[in-house]
Amino acid sequence: MSDAPQYLLHFSEDATITRFEPQPASGQPGGEAFVWAIAPDRAALYLFPRDCPRIGYWATPKTSASDRYRFLSQTAAKRVIVVESGWISKLCHCQLYAYRLPSDLFLPTGMDGYYTSKVPVVPQSVRPVGDLLEAVTAEDTELRITPSLWTLHDAIQDSTLHFSMLRMRNASPRRDK
Repeated sequence: MSDAPQYLLHFSEDATITRFEPQPASGQPGGEAFVWAIAPDRAALYLFPRDCPRIGYWATPKTSASDRYRFLSQTAAKRVIVVESGWISKLCHCQLYAYRLPSDLFLPTGMDGYYTSKVPVVPQSVRPVGDLLEAVTAEDTELRITPSLWTLHDAIQDSTLHFSMLRMRNASPRRDK
């Protein structure tokens, strides 16, 4: 394993996992099976109920001044995560657990901060995350709430920001303009 943090993380609403088995990605039944994990600096993106649609974004050295102004001028946080208002109750009541995984069983995916293993992985530890709103904001992250993610989804794709869009298949339907 190269260039990985000392440990990796996996978040789940299930506190009873004693061994992670490689599985195909949810949208690819019959595809290659992996155990997925993330670097600790990506944790804020996963401090949500599993199916919660969300968009996270942050500046990199390649981010233009105009994109910094357009998307980040109203915050001092290093990252912004946006969720739909329809998910706030689930976010406030979700019991989430952080699994710490040994990094030596994983290889980088080519996407910064994401790792996979083709072999089963036994977690080193598991702990409850606690209040997810507090956990997200403790990660130097601003949480924004909106009725729909689609306007941001469309705008941010043409930006120079680094962004991650998760579980968009669960987002509210697009509204006609």
